[in-house]
Amino acid sequence: MRTESRTAGAAPGARDGALLEALHADAGVVCMVGAGGKKSTMYRLARVHPGRVAVTATVHIPPFPDWVDAAPVVTDPAALEAAVLAQAAGRRRLAYATLTDKPGRYGGVAAQTVERLHAAAGFDLTLVKADGARRRLLKGPGGRDPIVPAGVATVIAVVSAQVAGRPLDRRTVHYQDHVTALTGVAPGEILTPRHVAQTLAAYLQGAWLPDGARVVPLVNMAEDRRSRGAGEGIAAALLELLPRVQRVVIAHMAGDDPLVGVVER
Repeated sequence: MRTESRTAGAAPGARDGALLEALHADAGVVCMVGAGGKKSTMYRLARVHPGRVAVTATVHIPPFPDWVDAAPVVTDPAALEAAVLAQAAGRRRLAYATLTDKPGRYGGVAAQTVERLHAAAGFDLTLVKADGARRRLLKGPGGRDPIVPAGVATVIAVVSAQVAGRPLDRRTVHYQDHVTALTGVAPGEILTPRHVAQTLAAYLQGAWLPDGARVVPLVNMAEDRRSRGAGEGIAAALLELLPRVQRVVIAHMAGDDPLVGVVER
């Protein structure tokens, strides 16, 4: 197992390229699943990618933030494809979703539609929020599976480094009961890095994950020495538990220099 250090001191363009490369998020349809920073990761990648980028979701999503600098296209599902194609012709960055009755939310887009629009509009990269976690730091297996296109290139599986060392409770963990059944950790007991890795590994072994998709776990929120140490422990356990995973990225996506390290076999 090999750990590469973060890219502090490198020029901004070099850091951006290193982040995209580390996450295998430079081309194709890339889906975010898990908990602990899916949206911040998706929007950061959209901002730093040098090509034509689309941002969307197959599940409900809050309105797209202005700082992403992506032209929004939000309309009825029947009109969405034509509207996206019309706007994509003159825009480098686009964010699209459907209308919904839920206040403060946009509706998801069918996975097949995402795949068609990626090809038809000529996007270099389409970034997709593919599940929900209600702002928790860890998501257990259970409930609805992520909705990902069959031809997804990369699945970025997000978890927060900061959940390690905290007690298991519903404020930080989505589907707490499933995590208890999986790991044996009772509510109120402390989650270790291995418990976190066991939970994410189980989530990534569902039938929803296409065989051909590359999987890159992202241990996010590694903003200090303690959380970075926890991130390294989570990464080591994930590589042990998931043979199909070749690397785990440790990052602080809200930081000025987000890439903390890459742990590889």
